[in-house]
Amino acid sequence: GCGSGIPIAKYLIEQGCQLTGVDASTVMLDMAQQNFPEQIWINADIRQFRAEQTFDGILAWDSFFHLNPEDQRQMFAQFSM
Repeated sequence: GCGSGIPIAKYLIEQGCQLTGVDASTVMLDMAQQNFPEQIWINADIRQFRAEQTFDGILAWDSFFHLNPEDQRQMFAQFSM
């Protein structure tokens, strides 16, 4: 649920982070790509997303409230994969 990348991705980029954003909305991803073209933006449902690389951190800002409580619980196992 990276959305448009504003404000959280913007802040992290300003701190020197490289980002990979995941969102199911192509509209949000198009906005993120326009805002921060040097970052990686992936169209996927976070519940099924499988990354080939590992990350230094995961931030699920403004995404959990879109999920029902059971899906929210299952995301912690998903994040650890």
